[in-house]
Amino acid sequence: MRMKKLAILGGTFDPIHMGHIMLADNFKRMLHPDKMIIIPTSTPPHKVGKHSPEEIRFHMCEIANKDMGSPYEISDIEIKRKGKSYSYDTVVALRKMYPDYEIYMIVGSDMFITLQSWYKFNELKNSVVFCTSERDDDIKAGQLLSYAEKLDKIGCRSVVARFLPLEISSTMLRTAISRGDSIRGMVTPGVERYIYENNLYVNTSSGVSVI
Repeated sequence: MRMKKLAILGGTFDPIHMGHIMLADNFKRMLHPDKMIIIPTSTPPHKVGKHSPEEIRFHMCEIANKDMGSPYEISDIEIKRKGKSYSYDTVVALRKMYPDYEIYMIVGSDMFITLQSWYKFNELKNSVVFCTSERDDDIKAGQLLSYAEKLDKIGCRSVVARFLPLEISSTMLRTAISRGDSIRGMVTPGVERYIYENNLYVNTSSGVSVI
């Protein structure tokens, strides 16, 4: 009997934007998962500096999902756990919640090539299939495929896709908002409205939201 598929996409989502959504949509069409979950982090271990409050980032993910017709689940599993959001801890919890599912973890190309430095990677590599896609000019598909071959030799399964990248980043959005530039089309309408109604990202010098 075929194992069910659980696809997960984690991130800071400060804010969640169309690049995140396109990545999720592309992998949903490719993997055909039985369930797909977007997981905002509490404290990302690989990033420094301040971030918007957890409840704000989580709520924006909910808004974006609703705008897109609610194709995903939005989980607060890492926010409730508090502290640094290690993928290993999240996967351990998800395997208990979904014992009959095979887990596919979607990560950005920049994070993919650092997998072997992740917390408890040797345990993690036996529990998930890592999925990534070419995203920018810095990390070409050839480099990702070479790294995937390296991972395969140590028993780590991965999927490298070649989707058309959408060159948007959360940093780009926060900067645009602070300058008064339009972000129309870069986030969903509901997220755009929420950002402006709550005066978010006015002060980008500290990388935090101002309400």
